[in-house]
Amino acid sequence: MFYGNFNRGPFALNLISFTPDTMRFNGYFYLEDETMPVERILMYKNIAYHLEIIEKRTYEDTSSSGEHNVDPDSDPAENITFFPTNIIEMKYRIIKRLETSQELNAARLRIEDLTPEVERRNEPFKRARERREDEAMIEFCKTLDYKKYLAEEDKA
Repeated sequence: MFYGNFNRGPFALNLISFTPDTMRFNGYFYLEDETMPVERILMYKNIAYHLEIIEKRTYEDTSSSGEHNVDPDSDPAENITFFPTNIIEMKYRIIKRLETSQELNAARLRIEDLTPEVERRNEPFKRARERREDEAMIEFCKTLDYKKYLAEEDKA
């Protein structure tokens, strides 16, 4: 579990693998892969660690809702994902094992102080990803048979 309400996670729904320097999980971490490194606090087996996440790699989408292009006749409400999830792998290094509440609080405050810089670094990568996703959606829409879809809607 990651400690604190830090903007954009990470949040692990389930842990897939864990080593002293790498973690793989199903969940979310809404900072772009290129934004690393960032600092976070990990709670593992009741021990708190101040980490530097050195590298993040995002793999397949594991979101539980439907896909708009899988079943075009499905209810659009079934295709809404509020918290998209993926398989995520992170490489990290332990900055410090946090032994006291004062150390935990100091690490939390440091991470909060770093957040504006992290958000600034993340923004161009986020915009680039959104552009790629928009372009992919435009290409997908070009393949749709709108006449057939509208004719079927008129029959309903």
